[in-house]
Amino acid sequence: MTDKFPFSYFSTWINPQKMFTNRKKLSWGQMVLTLVFSFALILLTVPAYYARQSSVNLGMFMPKVNRMLKNQDLQKTIHQTPYHNGTFDFKGEKIIENSSNGIIGINIPSNLEKNYRNGIFLSDQEVVLKENGTTSTIRFMKDINPSKGNFYSKISQTWFRINRMGVTFSTMYMLGAIVLFTNLIFLFIGAFFLWLTRKSSFTTIATFKEACAIFDYVIGPSCFITAIIGFFKFDISMIMMVETLMAVVYLLMIYGKTHFNDEYVANQFMIQE
Repeated sequence: MTDKFPFSYFSTWINPQKMFTNRKKLSWGQMVLTLVFSFALILLTVPAYYARQSSVNLGMFMPKVNRMLKNQDLQKTIHQTPYHNGTFDFKGEKIIENSSNGIIGINIPSNLEKNYRNGIFLSDQEVVLKENGTTSTIRFMKDINPSKGNFYSKISQTWFRINRMGVTFSTMYMLGAIVLFTNLIFLFIGAFFLWLTRKSSFTTIATFKEACAIFDYVIGPSCFITAIIGFFKFDISMIMMVETLMAVVYLLMIYGKTHFNDEYVANQFMIQE
């Protein structure tokens, strides 16, 4: 059973020597499948992370709006305005801030809103966040009272609740692009340099496919370990650093056990016998 794919692939994760000696057993199709599986493991850390979150740092998506939401005059106005059952009772039109960052206004006519690329536009039942011409409308919720506590955190929480799916998929797309690019570079560039040693007597790697298989074996457990860490502490830069580090460690372990040479492996086996 363990000699058949995919069991034979997973069984090599605890044996660096097999990662080298089994290099001829993987087909191109199997390598693609295992790379997709490894890729999916990393991506699963994103929905797992956002499922545990109740808010998000708006600065990642709307940096100018994020700065304006922390305006102290805005905070005072929100706290001083009566709020009941999801509705504020703003009196008339008011400009709280009008600077290079953008405009913060209450009951600003819609025809004037169009003149600004960045701004926060409040009305009794909703707030419109505008960043570089793109708007996001947030209706106040009964269970998240923006008039109590920090207005910024309440808006962040409400915005994230509305946009959780979009935030999750955009982060998955960004992380996926980085991981895919990094893994393909690591696989093909690394395999290319390993393949260049084919004419040397020090290694017994004969084909480019064999070299790719070795790196494919390396990527699998590296992504698995990285995914486990990512489920508990998600950070894109940390994920990339851990995966790269683990891949290098596994590659060094393979070299230490095999020297990329079948005769060396055979001699080691005879010594153990």
